[in-house]
Amino acid sequence: MRKLILKVILFCLISIGLPGYAFALPDLTPYTPSGWSSQVVARTTTGCTSTACAASSSFTTSNTIYINWAVANNSSTAISTTFYTALYIDGTLKQTWSTPSLLANYFAYVTDYSIGTLSAGSHTIEIRTDTTSAIAESNESNNTYSFTLTVSTATVPDIRIDPTSLTF
Repeated sequence: MRKLILKVILFCLISIGLPGYAFALPDLTPYTPSGWSSQVVARTTTGCTSTACAASSSFTTSNTIYINWAVANNSSTAISTTFYTALYIDGTLKQTWSTPSLLANYFAYVTDYSIGTLSAGSHTIEIRTDTTSAIAESNESNNTYSFTLTVSTATVPDIRIDPTSLTF
């Protein structure tokens, strides 16, 4: 209840302003770090870093899929309250991570999180940050990023053994 009251007071102060004071709220949003192909990157191999992460070009039912994501605080105000970021696969919560703090204009990220294999077809991969609304933000509507991942059926080679002669 205290947090809610403090958020309301802070919102009111920011809305009406005080002479000589400037207030800026944090803004958490999915983020594409330099060297990454997107805010959320799906791959069939591990090895992403904070500066390099390219998506795999195709996925099959036999591939283990690894998810990599980044979230930035796009503001001039540091965050000192723990917030949570969640990964959803086809609308179902798969994993939640906590971030205890985040400096202004910095990002937090996770690499090489295995979601296992997926069935053939289209799947929605979604990242949501500040899922518990712990952070009062300047923009509460940009906390989500999703994309569709298409998985094909793995092809199995047609192997035939045709012995023409056996010798013992």
